[in-house]
Amino acid sequence: MYNNNRCYDNKKKYNDTKPENRKQTNDNSEKYFRNIILRVTSLTEEYDNYIDECKKYAKYLRNEKLTTSQIRKIYSDIMNAETAIELKKLRPRLAYIIGKNENNRAKYAIRSLINILDKGIEMLNVNDNDNKEEIKSLKEFMETIVAYRKYYGDDK
Repeated sequence: MYNNNRCYDNKKKYNDTKPENRKQTNDNSEKYFRNIILRVTSLTEEYDNYIDECKKYAKYLRNEKLTTSQIRKIYSDIMNAETAIELKKLRPRLAYIIGKNENNRAKYAIRSLINILDKGIEMLNVNDNDNKEEIKSLKEFMETIVAYRKYYGDDK
């Protein structure tokens, strides 16, 4: 429910939804996630900060009308990949998803999420047999985003 450029979410807090504030939140989140996406599983003291960023990002996705079913399609593809090369082969599919949703209300949110994932996938080394933790981190990031996006609800 919108009231004076503020959104009252189902967790009883007001969120500023002015476009310039959403853009800044999104830019900060993208930058943050691009830096840590392949090391999520090794976070220790900064894990709480990571969760807080995921919550903010999930609220952004909800406010931009990106539904959990749209995210779960991407999530499913990522979770089914087991190697770096399988993830890299998803990059064209991710680009297709962006193009397919160009006229969608959630196009900026989709582009943002896929840009984060694409950057993480791009950084994976296919010749490194010791990248299982990086792949696990990428998957954990997706699980966390899907979980909090579902938590904040409002998929109508």
